[in-house]
Amino acid sequence: MVIKSFPLIYLLGSTLLWSCGKEDKKHLPPPHEAQEERPNEEGLKTGSYRIILSPLNNQAFKHLSNGTGNIETLNEGMALQIKMVGTPAEVTHHQYLHDGKSCPEEDHDINKDGLIDADEVIKFSGKRLMDLDADLNSQDPLNQEFPRADRSGHYMYTEMVKLEVLDFDPQEKVIIVYGVPAKTPLPETIETLNELSSQESLPIACGKIMKVPEEE
Repeated sequence: MVIKSFPLIYLLGSTLLWSCGKEDKKHLPPPHEAQEERPNEEGLKTGSYRIILSPLNNQAFKHLSNGTGNIETLNEGMALQIKMVGTPAEVTHHQYLHDGKSCPEEDHDINKDGLIDADEVIKFSGKRLMDLDADLNSQDPLNQEFPRADRSGHYMYTEMVKLEVLDFDPQEKVIIVYGVPAKTPLPETIETLNELSSQESLPIACGKIMKVPEEE
C-alpha cells in the first residue's frame, strides 16, 4: 500500500506547488511596469545644439575672437556652455542670445563706418532674447555679471536656465559676444547697448545655434 500511494502523494504535492507558484505570479508586476520604475537618464535630455562662434569686426583691429558652444535642453530647463579664445584679454565680454537666424557680415555695415555696431546687429540678427550673464534665471539688468577674459584672451561660460524662464526654442538663434579694450579708438558713429560705452558695445564674435541630429 505504501508503494502504491507514493505517486498520489507526489502528484498532490506537485499540484500544490504549481498552484502556489501561480498565485505568486499574480502579484508580480508586468515586465514593462518594472522597467518604468527604473530611472531613465536618457529621458532627461530632450535636445542637443552646437555653436561655432567666428570673429566680427576683426578687420578694424587685431583680435581673432572665436569659440565653440553647446546647449542641452532638458526636462527641467536648458544648460549652456561657451568657450571663447582669442578675445581681447582682461576685458569683460557682454554676450546675448538674439532671435535672428544669421550672423552679420561686412556688407551689413549700414552707415559705412567700417564697423558693424550694436544697432546694425539688431537690424540683421534680431533683438536680444536673453542676456547670457551669471544668473539666467533672474535676468535683472541692475545686477548682472558677465564673463571676463583672462590674460590669454580665454574664458569659459557655463550656466543653466529653468524651464519656466525659457520660453523659446534655441534652434537657429544666434549668440553674439561684445567688448574691446576701453582705450580702443572707435568712430563716433558707433551705436551703443543701453548705457554701455562704445568699446563695451562693439560686437567681436557671432555664432549660429544649430541642432545636433539625433543618432538613429
